[in-house]
Amino acid sequence: MPPGTREKLHVHNRSRQYFYVLQGELTILLGQEKIGILAGEGLEVKPGVAHQASNFSRTVVEFMVISCPPSHDDRTNLD
Repeated sequence: MPPGTREKLHVHNRSRQYFYVLQGELTILLGQEKIGILAGEGLEVKPGVAHQASNFSRTVVEFMVISCPPSHDDRTNLD
């Protein structure tokens, strides 16, 4: 994720997601809380919880997202 970018705030009704940071620092808005995740760390997002991944740093953030069940057709944008 390039510096200064973010995804849209959204929610999944069925999918549970796990974000794992490979490089840099990812910030996730989880409900009303902002959580910083460093390389080698991860964060679970349960179904029904609004979330948004952002890169507030000056460097590229590389991360993986694992969704179970797959999150295709299970996303509602909130902004």
